[in-house]
Amino acid sequence: MRNETNDDSSQYPADLATLAPQTWREWRDRLPENREDEKLAAMLRYAARTDFVGVRPNDFWEISWGPLRQAVNAEINDGEREPWRSRHWMTVSCRVEESLRNELKASRYAPQSMDDLDDLGPMEYLIAGLLPAGQAFLLYGPRKAGKTFAAIDLGLCIATGRAWHGRAVKAGKVLHVVAEGNRAAIANRVKAWIAVNGKDNADREALATLVSENWRLIGTPVYIDNETALNEFLRVVGEGWALVILDPLLRNMAGDTNAQRDMSAFVAAFDIIRQRTGGAVLVVHHEGKKTERGALGSIALEAAVDGAVTFRHEGNRRVMRIAFLRDAPEEQPALSFELVHVPIDGTIESAALRLAGETTTTTQNPMDRILVAAVDGLSEKTAGLPRRTFYRALSEARQLGLIELDSYSLTDKGHERLNGF
Repeated sequence: MRNETNDDSSQYPADLATLAPQTWREWRDRLPENREDEKLAAMLRYAARTDFVGVRPNDFWEISWGPLRQAVNAEINDGEREPWRSRHWMTVSCRVEESLRNELKASRYAPQSMDDLDDLGPMEYLIAGLLPAGQAFLLYGPRKAGKTFAAIDLGLCIATGRAWHGRAVKAGKVLHVVAEGNRAAIANRVKAWIAVNGKDNADREALATLVSENWRLIGTPVYIDNETALNEFLRVVGEGWALVILDPLLRNMAGDTNAQRDMSAFVAAFDIIRQRTGGAVLVVHHEGKKTERGALGSIALEAAVDGAVTFRHEGNRRVMRIAFLRDAPEEQPALSFELVHVPIDGTIESAALRLAGETTTTTQNPMDRILVAAVDGLSEKTAGLPRRTFYRALSEARQLGLIELDSYSLTDKGHERLNGF
């Protein structure tokens, strides 16, 4: 709906420039110098003639700027030097109003019919039957369970297009925000993932190229519930991401996780990230003290995501289970993983997840075989090593303080090494 006003082009309502002063000044500064008078006058004329029900003054400027600019440019390109003059105004006004109505129709708030919904097509998944494209997802578990290993595994499968443990993947760019831990350590975990998942050297080189092209790391906290931090983050990262991983929530949230108001602000922030980047958001979080109550903190988090999985350390395995899924069967078998240690650059070691029972072309370090076997009862047979290799690796593990000197039991340091920390 619009209200007609006096068509005298010299009468610019004095209050229009004060409707949204800050926004108005920002856009006035963006006008090209040689067209400022024309566009300024045209915007004022259009604002004076148009009153869309339900559109606040600030929103008016946001919505109308694009179509107004297009319409005025079209008039100028057609040879009209003063399109705001009354004899040309109706042409400009009609063009702007048509364009504006199209934008309003395309708004995310526009009601949709079943025909509109049918045109959307089937739901898309980044990981078939598990992680929906463009939605919010939660991965949580107790501390030291290896959640970041799981997040890296998910992200790198999407970045490289490699199937995720038997599930089809839609390849795309991945941004992993790791707010705690050493960036060099994360880089080593990525190299370990490539080593474990590559079939041979040529395949590993191909994976490394895809990771270089499609995977990015931010190794510092981004407090997304802080408006200034969120705006800077969005400005820097831009659009075109298939997945943004926030790891962990506690280091990317400034508020109190137990306060519903603060958690709701965090949820609103990752919704903005989804909308602005075009990607899904995976939040990595800690488990609550009572496991049956789900993730740590306010229930507002789990209520806002489209699915969640738990990731826990059980014996010498890492187990992922479906907590809930909105649009896929929840009765899916748990996935059991092993943490495989591999040498990196010949001097240090890192680790990556491998589905339990799978084999890899990367040979596991004999000492790591000792540590894994020590969980359930260490012997030459359980370690799967020749006698000489077994005792040499056992001696080395004891020298490093990983195995007790008077038994085959793991020390605390040995448990940490086995857990990848």
